[in-house]
Amino acid sequence: MKRALSSDKSRVIHFSEKTLMNDLAYLEHQVLTASPHQLHLMVVEGALRHCRISKEYMLEKNYEQTNISLTNAREFITELLGGLNPEVNIEIVGNLQALFTFAYRNLVQADFDHNPVLINNAIRVLENHRETWIELRGRLGSTADSAAINQIDDDYQPGSFSMDS
Repeated sequence: MKRALSSDKSRVIHFSEKTLMNDLAYLEHQVLTASPHQLHLMVVEGALRHCRISKEYMLEKNYEQTNISLTNAREFITELLGGLNPEVNIEIVGNLQALFTFAYRNLVQADFDHNPVLINNAIRVLENHRETWIELRGRLGSTADSAAINQIDDDYQPGSFSMDS
């Protein structure tokens, strides 16, 4: 059985239910078998993907789809904020919280003002964080200090974000 999804008449995507189920099973497997470091990276990449999609929709003046993609990107950033544990290193966590909050606020304002420059601001912050995260893992993973990155992995708490903290 084939179905079609379309946000407008010019964009029709055909897929089979079996393919969709296989894709979902693959994604579930990726999430369930990923290390906390990999999960964090997946969340960052999800936020980036939705930021880029929303920017394209905004340039096309498709504000409904822009809003949906920006909302998804903000949800990913909220997840990043929720994974921060100030008990590990309050200074680093404070800096990351400020960066993620900056990105989040830019996405909110971009949605309100229909300003793609604000999406670019968030993308730059997230790309920089992604590159730094990968470099950190590479450096610490190849040295005796790998216990430090494992501690970061152990302390990462997805979904624990609270506005009260």
